[in-house]
Amino acid sequence: MKYIYFAMCAVFMFGPHTASAAMVRAGDQVALPAAQVAHEDIYLVGGSVASLGEVQGDLATIGGSVLVSGVVTGDALLAGGNISVTQRIGDDLRVSGGSVTISGEVGGDLFVAAGQVHIAGTGVGGDVFIGAGQVRIDSPITGDVNIGAGDVFINAPIHGAVAIQAESVTLGPDARVTGNFSYKAQKKMILQEGASVTGTVKFTEVAGPFNMPSRDAMKGFFIAMLSLWFLGKFFAVTTVALMVGVILNRFSRTMVDKIYKRPLIEAGRGVVALIVLPVVSFLLLPSVVGSLLGVLGLLGFIALLLVASCTAPIVIGSLVLSLWEKKRLHEVTWISVVVGSFVFTLLGLIPVLGWLVALVSIIVVAGAIVGFKLEVLDTWR
Repeated sequence: MKYIYFAMCAVFMFGPHTASAAMVRAGDQVALPAAQVAHEDIYLVGGSVASLGEVQGDLATIGGSVLVSGVVTGDALLAGGNISVTQRIGDDLRVSGGSVTISGEVGGDLFVAAGQVHIAGTGVGGDVFIGAGQVRIDSPITGDVNIGAGDVFINAPIHGAVAIQAESVTLGPDARVTGNFSYKAQKKMILQEGASVTGTVKFTEVAGPFNMPSRDAMKGFFIAMLSLWFLGKFFAVTTVALMVGVILNRFSRTMVDKIYKRPLIEAGRGVVALIVLPVVSFLLLPSVVGSLLGVLGLLGFIALLLVASCTAPIVIGSLVLSLWEKKRLHEVTWISVVVGSFVFTLLGLIPVLGWLVALVSIIVVAGAIVGFKLEVLDTWR
């Protein structure tokens, strides 16, 4: 796991944080010590995750239980079973979990997808998007609030507009809503003594149980889930690519050199291999003699796809870095692997064009692998 510590040092290479560094830690119990001040982005993955020190950058965590009790000056992306945030998040906070408690200040927007949500900090500086079963807000909100939930209880000032779709809505004695208040529920909301809404109140009765959250709540949920998906896929792609790039470094460098020198030839060879191999294997399956060869051919096809998919980020990273640094030498290092993994994962978010580029890269790498194997066989003969 020692290579994972370096896994995201070039994550922001193509964005506004070009010079920033990052640190990744993974294990059963992972923590950023309380006495540590991290001048970089932090990524923590484990069964139990605790960010106790100050993070002067962004923080991303995935764990069974997640505790953030240290200040984060940038964004925070948290995923886990039980999540607790007790300190200030300087910018946006995106959270997905079973039970979420936020008792620290959030400087930007807040996105939450969870079973139970309790916001009890000193305030949220931006907008709030929540999709949950039960929601309780005891913290002042500067921006708009969009909620899709079962039960909603608001007991704090909200300076923006509120849009809710839920089974029940209650405004506590400390609720002060300055903007318009629009909600869909099975019955009218309960206003406890002291609660007030300055703007226009719009109520839409919804027959039957709660079905769908509001569009804005779904938007917030989608953004949070997309961010978590990207982070999870990036971790997976980077880990596998690092294993291949570091353990099979010579093989990886050979692939990069072959593709750089003859990209069209390798692409053509890859197309032929990925089309002919499965077709011929299926044709051999019905015959008694050829069935074994057919099975071996299909297994070889699957293996070729897997190896090509694992190697493609390595090749992409090496070529991108050589172009970026204007070098003719194509190196395979942990930096190039992480850069390639980031680009490869990013391509998956771009419909059609991104998918096509990723597919072409896999095909070209598959052709280089086939060419490499043919050269090895020729040497043996």
